[in-house]
Amino acid sequence: MDKSFFERILKVFKNNLDTNYDHIKHKSKHWKSYYDNFNFIEGNLNNFRSKNFSTSKLSEGFDDAREFNFSTFSEIEKKVSYEFLYERLESCNIGNSDYTYKHRDKYVNYNNLIHIVWLKEIISKLKIMPNVNKNSKEKIVCEIGAGYGSFISLIIAEVNCKILLIDLPEANIASSFYLKEKYPNKRFYLFDNYIEDNKRLPANVFSNYDIVILPPECNFGDDFQISFFINTRSMMEMNMSAINFYFKFIQKNLVKDGYFLNINRYEKRSVGEPIRISEYPYDKNWNVEISKKSFAQPRVHFLLTKRTDKPNKCISDELIRIKELGSEYLISDLNFKFIKLKKIFKKLLLNR
Repeated sequence: MDKSFFERILKVFKNNLDTNYDHIKHKSKHWKSYYDNFNFIEGNLNNFRSKNFSTSKLSEGFDDAREFNFSTFSEIEKKVSYEFLYERLESCNIGNSDYTYKHRDKYVNYNNLIHIVWLKEIISKLKIMPNVNKNSKEKIVCEIGAGYGSFISLIIAEVNCKILLIDLPEANIASSFYLKEKYPNKRFYLFDNYIEDNKRLPANVFSNYDIVILPPECNFGDDFQISFFINTRSMMEMNMSAINFYFKFIQKNLVKDGYFLNINRYEKRSVGEPIRISEYPYDKNWNVEISKKSFAQPRVHFLLTKRTDKPNKCISDELIRIKELGSEYLISDLNFKFIKLKKIFKKLLLNR
């Protein structure tokens, strides 16, 4: 990596934290448990996916790489075809993941495999997603909660589009590093550019830049438009106030016939309250394109919707069906309290 860019993203990360920017209120209890005591060391960046490099790796919580049986590889190969799978495997082990394995001249990890399955599901929609306006041929994909950029990197390689990533500073430094390593010739607009532009994203930003990476609640302007929104397994780790904030942003800024991919759990409670995909605040202007349990993750639902200009009952009926489909994974408040007490007692016994 260019040394100047490396130094730049370190400076952006530190300045973003020092300014106490609005991302603080988006950092739920779930993410505070990862980041509040995280001791960031500059050397960690080259090894941000390595569990052995330090006591806490930077990608902890948004990197699903883990040990896996190659029967999983075979199962995915049958689902998407070997050619499709092999062409989209990693060419190097960026971040030095301990759970990445060599396959011919490529590298395999579980996180990447799952993302390739997701890509296969939506690839036809990505290829027909609308331009952001009639006078522009630009297509813009926005991923909210992109982690270190694994999924969006597949989309960058697949379709001609510009990219907006919105996430916490700890994730943004990882995605800036990862995507610059993978796409060294792409032009990056980061938080330092945003500060220089008086905290307002310029209307022509995507004419001059390919990848925009910013924290939450930046000023995107009233006419800002997106072709395709994505959130995968991170809204389930947000407070409902943050989910409401993002849905308002999505439903205001997604163009007609644009898409929203939402892959999240039927229920998760790591933020201190039940967060259920069936209760996300969709308005009535949505058609359901794909709705099913996510591949290899039965607690997670895969929901792709398309923006319409007329209200209908499609999404409201589907959310009811999703609640029923995931009912076995919903926990009552009483059972949740029992589970928490059980964990506390177990911890106490282990520490005796």
